[in-house]
Amino acid sequence: KNVFAAAYQYNHSQSSVVWGQTLVDRVLIGNHFTNVDFQTYLPRSYLERSNQPLDDFQTKIQIVKGMFRNDSSRLRSQGLATEKIWVTVDSWFACRELTAEFRQTGVNFVQSLKKNAQCYWFVPTAGLEETLSGGEPWRWLTDHQTGKIVYYQETILNLTCHGRCKVLAVRRGNERRIRYYATNRLKMSLQRLLPRLKAHWRVEILHRDLKQFFDLRGCYTGNQTLNEAHWLACYSASLLFYQYQDQKQKQGLNPTISKLIHW
Repeated sequence: KNVFAAAYQYNHSQSSVVWGQTLVDRVLIGNHFTNVDFQTYLPRSYLERSNQPLDDFQTKIQIVKGMFRNDSSRLRSQGLATEKIWVTVDSWFACRELTAEFRQTGVNFVQSLKKNAQCYWFVPTAGLEETLSGGEPWRWLTDHQTGKIVYYQETILNLTCHGRCKVLAVRRGNERRIRYYATNRLKMSLQRLLPRLKAHWRVEILHRDLKQFFDLRGCYTGNQTLNEAHWLACYSASLLFYQYQDQKQKQGLNPTISKLIHW
């Protein structure tokens, strides 16, 4: 219980409550760069246990909003047009508060949604799965990057938390699971969505690499400075390898992080 920032928290990947620490992170990708950043989530129970002021408490959504504001402001100050900024969000961060922030800023967004996300339909509200199950026909195309057939439905819906969006239901190959995505770009096609989803997958790759290659879980102390220094070293090391990987890819090579580490 003396470990910095540790508390009982819901783990989305395990769908259970576990004792541990939580970092909120993001990956920023441009045509010529990759950037990663993180911030420590301090649960209310941890602040109370360690006798710290609750004024320091921020929800994960508030942390994401702050990171987005900093990133979008910096990109625009460097001359990038707002309409060229894209944001992708996992389903557990897809909410009314962040959607309002994205719309107010004027950026493009793609948000993964749960199948029970509510929209206005013939009844006052209905879930996406129910709404699409008896509506739009299934189409298919081949993902040229993976060679897999992708089945999809698409329509425009008024979502209760996200406003008017283009919604796509996607099922890859022989998978039974259907994934739902919403975007404020009402004319967005599946062909244009797939590269956005591939870019978003860099976050999952980052999480895997941090644990597998950079020992992210290697420091559990009660000292805030030691914990955050360790995490910063892990994220910084991953960023250096990603930049090196990008350079090799421009040379026509496609090395994995594992190969780069053992070179």
